[in-house]
Amino acid sequence: MAEQVAVGEDELSADGADIGLPYRYAPRHAAGHRVLRKDLLRHLTEASLLKQLCIVRGPAGSGKTTLLTQWFEVAQQMDRPVAWLTVDAADRDLAHLLRGLALALQRAGCVRIAEGVRALAGQADSAGTAQLAQRLATICNRSGERPLIVIDQYECMDGEAIGQIVAGFLQHAASTRLVIASRVRPVIQLGSLRARDQLFEIGPSDLNLTPLETRAAFDEDVPELYTRRLHLETSGEAVAVGFARRVMDELPRDMVGAENWQEQLHEYYRAEVLDNLPEQLRDAMSRLVVVERFDLSLATALLGRHATAVIERLHHVEGLLLRHRGTQEFYFPEMLRRFLERRLAWMEDADHAGLHRRAALWFAQRGRHMEALRHAVAAGDREQASVLLERVGQTSLVTQQGVSEVHRMLASIGLARDADSPATLLSLAVIHAHEGDAEAAGACLDKAKRMLAGDGADDPAVGGPLILAEAFVAGFRERTSSAATAPALRRHLDDTPESDHDMRAQVHVLLSWDRFCHGDMGEAQRLIDAAGADYAETEGVYGCVFMHVHQALTRFWRNDLDQALAEISLGERMTRIFFPDDQRLRAMTGMLRAGLLFELGRPDTLTDFTALVGTVGAVESWSEIQIWSHLQAARAALAQGRGQEARGIASYGLEVAKRLESRRMDWHMRLMGLEIAIRAGEIGRARAMGTAMGLPDAAFLDGADGTFTWQEQGSGLLAGLRLADALDDDAQFTRLAAIARARIDALDVDRCRAQLEILLARRAQRQGDVAGAADHVAAARAACPHGLPAALFLEAADGLGSLLPDLSAWVVPAKLSASRGPVPLPAADERDPLTERERQIMLFMGEGHPNKVTAYRLGLSEATVKFHLRNIYRKLHAQNRTQALARYRNLADER
Repeated sequence: MAEQVAVGEDELSADGADIGLPYRYAPRHAAGHRVLRKDLLRHLTEASLLKQLCIVRGPAGSGKTTLLTQWFEVAQQMDRPVAWLTVDAADRDLAHLLRGLALALQRAGCVRIAEGVRALAGQADSAGTAQLAQRLATICNRSGERPLIVIDQYECMDGEAIGQIVAGFLQHAASTRLVIASRVRPVIQLGSLRARDQLFEIGPSDLNLTPLETRAAFDEDVPELYTRRLHLETSGEAVAVGFARRVMDELPRDMVGAENWQEQLHEYYRAEVLDNLPEQLRDAMSRLVVVERFDLSLATALLGRHATAVIERLHHVEGLLLRHRGTQEFYFPEMLRRFLERRLAWMEDADHAGLHRRAALWFAQRGRHMEALRHAVAAGDREQASVLLERVGQTSLVTQQGVSEVHRMLASIGLARDADSPATLLSLAVIHAHEGDAEAAGACLDKAKRMLAGDGADDPAVGGPLILAEAFVAGFRERTSSAATAPALRRHLDDTPESDHDMRAQVHVLLSWDRFCHGDMGEAQRLIDAAGADYAETEGVYGCVFMHVHQALTRFWRNDLDQALAEISLGERMTRIFFPDDQRLRAMTGMLRAGLLFELGRPDTLTDFTALVGTVGAVESWSEIQIWSHLQAARAALAQGRGQEARGIASYGLEVAKRLESRRMDWHMRLMGLEIAIRAGEIGRARAMGTAMGLPDAAFLDGADGTFTWQEQGSGLLAGLRLADALDDDAQFTRLAAIARARIDALDVDRCRAQLEILLARRAQRQGDVAGAADHVAAARAACPHGLPAALFLEAADGLGSLLPDLSAWVVPAKLSASRGPVPLPAADERDPLTERERQIMLFMGEGHPNKVTAYRLGLSEATVKFHLRNIYRKLHAQNRTQALARYRNLADER
């Protein structure tokens, strides 16, 4: 019976391939992008010709099998007979192992050896290990063949008996070469092989990707800054780089949690590393993983006298601990260290703080201030952390680590509560501005300026951050166009050394934003390109993501939409890699990408604009992004005939504008409300709205203060033209067109020029001037040198369809039947989750009324309205009122 089972297990197809276990006798090719390990392949190929035994050793995910798979392909190309055997726990049975080896040799074309090994399998139970080793060597030597035998996952069957067989076999085999891949150091006596120079080893450190190999894992359009930073954060560990690379190709909707590759990687570590470690080793590691690097002296301080034995076990046996070449310093791969630190954090607080305090001192003595700072913060050592913050540079820390991380650092040691240094106050001003707290940002800035009154402002260590902080706060306060901002930044740029790339990058970004706010897109583009060149020489990945945002916005207004999409798509992918938990960055980059796809006429049908804009509205403090996001979301809703949803988005935008105290955003949301009314045919309502805003006679231009940029002025004039056209008021249209022409021609903004020409073309078409309309369409096209912004032309399709044959390639927007009137109140039935009162509140939501007005009209308190809104959101699984409106409308349609 046993023999029958063995025969069934080794059943072959006609071509000699195993039917049931295809990956036991051949490597499994990994899906996705592979990095060719050229140097390791060359060394392994040479060694397999000269050495009897090659060992590839490294922990789970270090790339052992991937390397051997690539080498297997190379060996086949050289016509070398390679027998591949992937072993598991079943191969601890020697007979089972020998039968598998026989089949692997047969597939490699070594038939004579295969027959001998198969026969030897029947003697495995009666022969000793030394006899089996000798007989196996005799079979190979007599065959005249020179096979290469690869044993993958050797650790699954590793043990003293197997080790004796391998050692005895290699002692007698003359022509056979053996290659072993193992997670741990094999239990094989290797002294004789070392003495005869017949052993070649690739260890865990060798398997880590080099910076060039990490770079090769990504597309050419990914700047080297990102791959360099990723290599630093992952220590070049193949599995970590692989997870990061894979998330670039996944959209958030592809799978639950797809963006947070670090969580997926941690689950891999848990199953493949942590669960296989003995308890006593975990206890020692819980103290070592506190630090990024350590030598024997620091390890002894952390562990005690048994530190040497622990390091020996982790480094030489488990392969989890690596050593820096040319030094006596050890380290865990960084992503593994972070995982273990979080999972093994069972120490008392005082003990934990003591370990971090020792580590901070050790790093500081070696001049590694960034690592020392992390440990000083973790130890709660405010004094040392303050000193290290000054040395690292708080402004640079923001561009590298991000606003939320720096804020966490400052708050954890109390500096955010009672900052007593100008540098800390300036950092807090930037942080509060990013977080949308303009009042706190201004207070920190004013306090820092008072402390620096006199000679302090001339200190270059503080003067530069002061200028940057003032520019940041001015931008978030909508005061970027201040006459003093740009000259101060330019003077600081002239005084900043060429080698200070971090500072120069930030100054270039702020100068670019200043030119953007003045409508000089050409200069804004040049400056943001300069910022990108400077960031390439830094570690500032957080600042670089914002650089992509600036690039996308600038190119959007230059009608260079494909390049804008490429920029923000890269920013979105880098956000997934470096800041997967940063909700603000994820919402910002995701919204920009979705909006640009809509503008290009190829919208992502699975994108939920209402959910995106709701998230942006909740977490974003930069009014420019809020304006852009709400306008694009409302336009997308209008393009699909969802007028009520567009109204809800505009209404939500007005609430956000009030919270941010943004006059600019309030203006744009009211203009969007006007556009919705026009497209819904509510001309009387549109006339009243336009008059209230001062559009008919362009009176709003006289009252515009420093908060209004060319965008507010230009959009107001274009909206006035749109209203005059809808009212068929030729005199008003002509007057506004002349003003708009003069204003827009003074700008370097292609999109505004295209918008004006489209409006002029529509007016000419309505008046029967076909030739004039064609000329204006041609001028609009000329303002789009990089391709047409499809959505912009689609919005004019009703009047200009005959002059825009390109529109046939896109979907023409639906009529706004749903936009006429409020959201209908369906009769309550068993499928309607809302109560009568909740349906009344939905009606007022659909009309765009704020909570206070709704409460007054229904005779309720504002708190009661908010209570009902929470119930509505819960029942409709919505996060905001725009999403609730959309989902309730869909529910009504289904009923």
